[in-house]
Amino acid sequence: MQKIKLFCLPYAGGSVTVYYKWREYLNDYVEFIPIEYRGRGQRMKEPFYTSINEGVDDVFSIIKDQIQDGNYMFFGHSMATLFLYELGHKIKDELLPPPIHMFLSGRTPPHFHKNYESTDEMSDKEFLLKLKNYGGTSKEFFESKELLQIFLPILRSDYKIVEDYDYEPKSELLNTNVSFFFSKEDSHVSMDKVNIWQDYIIGSLKVYDFEGGHFFIHDDTEKIVRIINDEAVNIILEKSSVIRI
Repeated sequence: MQKIKLFCLPYAGGSVTVYYKWREYLNDYVEFIPIEYRGRGQRMKEPFYTSINEGVDDVFSIIKDQIQDGNYMFFGHSMATLFLYELGHKIKDELLPPPIHMFLSGRTPPHFHKNYESTDEMSDKEFLLKLKNYGGTSKEFFESKELLQIFLPILRSDYKIVEDYDYEPKSELLNTNVSFFFSKEDSHVSMDKVNIWQDYIIGSLKVYDFEGGHFFIHDDTEKIVRIINDEAVNIILEKSSVIRI
């Protein structure tokens, strides 16, 4: 049985470790492939991205040889949804097969991104207060000089490339199906904006709402992965039925 590759991209300030817990719940149909951005984890010594598009080019260079068969899916939360939107179009422009499915989470469609407050002129103190209000970051992080020294530059860099992202409408839609996850308590995402993701794709859009704040994906890991597992099973069954016919 050929597994479906699942590429997972981290949110702002995150690394591949944010998805490690998923390995406990993913079924045998899914091959888990977390993607590490530059400037963190095992790539700590590499320079930060200067733009979303630079990050997309880097991620594409990592995965391009693994997506030739079209047997793959994406997951991305918050900042990573911008990466995946642009990555999907880069894959199309490179004439490679599109993802079978995209799981997008915690962010409105790309043309809404300018509604976010700029952090570029904020002091570190102001920036950290914004992070606290966002939720999802432990108290220990804000009290540890060592952690702040490591992760504050990463966070500030990630926030900057998101804020500098210049959305340009595309002439074509993404040829894929999307499952979108969001929290009803996340003030940055609303149901009326979520449904507009349908305007970006040719395929179907399924929307799943959760309890909790912006980082609900850590509280509802098992439920989220179950949805991914179910999609993988459905894809496998559809493929096998086509082969039998």
